[in-house]
Amino acid sequence: MEPDKFIEETLRQVVLTVFEQMYFMFPQEVGMKDASECKGDETYIANVGLKNGGLEVTIAGSAGLCEKIASAMFGEDRELTQKDVEDVFREAANIIMGNLINECAFPGEVSPDIPVARKGMDLEDCKNEHDLNLFFEVENSHFSAHLKGSAASDLTCSEGNFTSPS
Repeated sequence: MEPDKFIEETLRQVVLTVFEQMYFMFPQEVGMKDASECKGDETYIANVGLKNGGLEVTIAGSAGLCEKIASAMFGEDRELTQKDVEDVFREAANIIMGNLINECAFPGEVSPDIPVARKGMDLEDCKNEHDLNLFFEVENSHFSAHLKGSAASDLTCSEGNFTSPS
């Protein structure tokens, strides 16, 4: 399988697995048109790259979905702050990147950098900044995963595992 297709399918499976195992939610993949209504303050964005460069994963979710995820982590009785929601969503990006690293079997010392999260970015703008965009509906809310850095140019794939280019 070509590196770009391999990493696209791997990212898709990682997102599905993380949501199912961590949040007991079941995303359904949708097209961009279904997610394009997500604007600014209604969307949280979190991203994390590799410490040694290369790929960067960005995730985006509706404020309502991110609050549901945070409530699942902190408990429904706790009143959530925006910082709580950003912290939980930042950790979600970290978990997705960590699983992507494990599934792709990157060689050597590869680890995620410190993730960042913020509220407020139009999904259309996020899509335009990335090479790979996957869109999901989760409990009537949007979630997307984006990858910056082409696997074909940054990494090569050999028998399902990525290795550094020569």
